[in-house]
Amino acid sequence: MNKTLKKVGFSLAAILLLSAYINFTPFNLSGVSTVDGACGTTEECNAEIKRLEEEREKKQAEISGYEDTTDGIQNKIFGLQEERDLIDSQITALDNSISAIDGEIKTLEESITKKHEEIRNRMERMQLAIKGNQYLDFLINSESLTDLIRRADAVESITSYDKDLISQISAEKAQVVAFQEQQAEQRKQQESKKTETETLIAEQQQLQADFKAKIAAAQSSASDLELSQGEVQAQIDKLEELRKQQEEEEKNNNNNNNGGGGEENGGGNESGGGGSGVPSGSGWVLPTASGTVTCSYGCYYDHIGTDIGKYGGTNVLAAATGIVVYTAGGCYEGNRSCNGGFGNVIAISHRINGRDYVTVYAHLQSIYVSEWQTVSAGQSIGYMGNTGDSYGTHLHFEVLVDINYMPGSKATRRAHSVDSVRIIPYPNGGSEWSSSW
Repeated sequence: MNKTLKKVGFSLAAILLLSAYINFTPFNLSGVSTVDGACGTTEECNAEIKRLEEEREKKQAEISGYEDTTDGIQNKIFGLQEERDLIDSQITALDNSISAIDGEIKTLEESITKKHEEIRNRMERMQLAIKGNQYLDFLINSESLTDLIRRADAVESITSYDKDLISQISAEKAQVVAFQEQQAEQRKQQESKKTETETLIAEQQQLQADFKAKIAAAQSSASDLELSQGEVQAQIDKLEELRKQQEEEEKNNNNNNNGGGGEENGGGNESGGGGSGVPSGSGWVLPTASGTVTCSYGCYYDHIGTDIGKYGGTNVLAAATGIVVYTAGGCYEGNRSCNGGFGNVIAISHRINGRDYVTVYAHLQSIYVSEWQTVSAGQSIGYMGNTGDSYGTHLHFEVLVDINYMPGSKATRRAHSVDSVRIIPYPNGGSEWSSSW
């Protein structure tokens, strides 16, 4: 029975942060219990709210840092994109230049072809003019030495001019081709630079995406923290509201029981850490309408409850008006470790004559109520059973004083436990009884 039990039956959902910041444990009637410590009073609950606010502010600062980093990355991406666009324009200009050079080369090649054609035509005309003789015939047929020199100079001038022109055109073509190759090399370099820039852009975009994911996670954590603050505050408000309702019911019950008079005095002292002045008969009823006490308080070592048996079982009743602060089910006969050995179990918090009590009902076959439900004295809350660490159909009934939640350890229960017979007189000294209400 050492399993950690929930306190009041209102649970806050577990909150997983980026680095597992906050994780709420079940809420109890006294407040919030967290990994960092229990919230046992309203002041502690308010301190818990303050802590959550501080955590949320840290998350907001973290988000701001991520956003600043993301903005810097975005600016870098913009710069790289501008650089890439400039490279694209340079590549386009080089493509246009290379295309223009292709046109120039084509023009020069056409000029060389045309010049060759002119020379060929001229030679044909000269051959026709001298009746088919070649340049030598043209020179030999000179009429005088002066005519020979004149003819030789003419031939030399023609051939030299043609040679120089063709050389000039060829040189221009070679120069243009070299420039074209230079432009092609520059284009290749720009393409390589563009590829590098696009790689940098992709890296920055991935980094930006990573930071955006961090921002989203941090924002989710901040929202969870804010929600948790609201849940804690709502829990406190709900607790106060139920307290007021319970105190009002207690006041009305006392007025009815006492004819409008004051509180009843206790019927003796409690043992096991309970103190004195426990009221007897002030709103308390037996936890079963019939049965037999089969094992009293302390009937064996560390037995801090009262076992009530009934052949075939019977309905289990709320021993006083109160609020169901804990239920745990899902157990079957034979599974002795289920719910820490309690089996199917219910705990109810009561406020009677200004004092807190919790009653525990264990080894149930079935449970009829749910957490945070208000129950009346004598209301059926479950059915007697044989679940958990039990060896026969019975009810294990405990009464705890000066506490308003279901403790998670037996040591705490022991410190607050009292013998139920000091509060609820059993008929016939606990031997078999049968009654109804």
